[in-house]
Amino acid sequence: MKPSKTLLAALLLLCISAFLTAQDRVLVISGGGARGAWGGGLAQALYESGADYRAVIGTSTGSLLAPLVVIDSFSRLENAYTSVTHKDIFNVRPFYTKGKKKGEVRGLNAFWRIITGRKTLGESKRLRKTIKEYFTEAEFKAIVHSQDSLEVIATVVNVQADSVEYKSSRDYDYEQMADWIWASANQPVFMSLYKFKDEEGEKDFYADGGVKENVPIRKAIMKAREIGAREIDVIIHSTDQPKLDPMRKLRILKLLARTIDLFSTEVRENDVDIARLLGRVANLKGLEEEAEGIRVNVYYMPAEDYNKIPNSLLFEKDKMSELWASGYNLLKRNDLNDFRAEYIIDKGAIIPVEMSIDLLLGKNE
Repeated sequence: MKPSKTLLAALLLLCISAFLTAQDRVLVISGGGARGAWGGGLAQALYESGADYRAVIGTSTGSLLAPLVVIDSFSRLENAYTSVTHKDIFNVRPFYTKGKKKGEVRGLNAFWRIITGRKTLGESKRLRKTIKEYFTEAEFKAIVHSQDSLEVIATVVNVQADSVEYKSSRDYDYEQMADWIWASANQPVFMSLYKFKDEEGEKDFYADGGVKENVPIRKAIMKAREIGAREIDVIIHSTDQPKLDPMRKLRILKLLARTIDLFSTEVRENDVDIARLLGRVANLKGLEEEAEGIRVNVYYMPAEDYNKIPNSLLFEKDKMSELWASGYNLLKRNDLNDFRAEYIIDKGAIIPVEMSIDLLLGKNE
């Protein structure tokens, strides 16, 4: 009896999964502010399910998660994401954090900072200190000197050059890497800009990598090819249908905050389209034979989790604890496939796994 194509596909997937489980992986974690608690929980669940990450590439909150994820320090990471408040992030708060105006820009503060020539409506110098409290120099050295050649990469934007740059733990010392992680997490307008002076004394300002590349999948593919990893997991703090407040109901200062959030969401959604490819083949020029067969698994947030945080720069411990638990339990959900998309690189393009199986087995029985 000729085996059905469905049976052959199932057997093929089992063989692929068994092979990939034993291989090193690359993890990508998108930006998302306070929603990063969800990604932290999911990263822990992926690790406990057998994922072993050689490199973690983060943007914004993803960069904050990356160092402790790559060394599997999830208890410290959970403590950080479920205990920090705005006081651990901002030394100058751009928003009201309680009361009827919660989430609105602090008007008098904004006016004063504008007329005095400040570059942002808030300052996040405390975040720099918080990063060093939870990511120590000893942990950095554990990454740099690891036998497995572990690596953390933070995605940043050079504001003057309007370009994306990737900062690796292999290229900087502890203090410098902490600065780049901090820069990656600083959303423009509301948080500090990182002023970097190069060897010639030239100054550049750096900010949140999510402004231009919230989900650095291409970088992950290049890294996977470099280290011989055959699988990439992608955690995206976004969903297809975010619930946003109707614009007509917003005051002008809350409208400003929401406009910036919408801009960030648009960048995120564009990157989600790239990641999930809308079910289409997306040609990635420059991929060589070494990238053939690399699998890309994309996980994104259920709408009910995404909407728990209407403003990603408001850090509320109870909601972030809920998000961590939701992310951790995602792999156990019966509807997991509604929030996961799986792709494989085939002939220089990323295509859905199902399409790859069809091409391999043929379209007909």
